[in-house]
Amino acid sequence: MPFAIGQRVLPAFSGMRVLFSTKLMGASLCLLAIGCLLRVGSEVLAYQSFADSAWRWLPVSAVIELTAVTLFAANLVATFLTPPPSTLVRIR
Repeated sequence: MPFAIGQRVLPAFSGMRVLFSTKLMGASLCLLAIGCLLRVGSEVLAYQSFADSAWRWLPVSAVIELTAVTLFAANLVATFLTPPPSTLVRIR
C-alpha cells in the first residue's frame, strides 16, 4: 500500500510536486510484486519441508525486494529535489 499510494500522496503533500519518473515507480512496483510472490512461495515450500531447494530462493527474493525499495526511495528523493511548480504561483 505505501508503494501504490505513497507515490501519489507524498509528492502532493510536499508542494504538489510531479513524480520524477512514472516508469521508475512502475519498475519498483513490479519488482516488489515479483519479490513478494517469490518470497511467499518459497516460504511455503521451505518451512513445510516440501522442497529444500526453496531455501535458496529466499535470499534472491530479499535482494529483489530491496532493489524495489531502493528504486522507490530514489524516485521520491529525485522528486523532492526538483522544485515544486507551486513556487511559480504566488498565493495571497
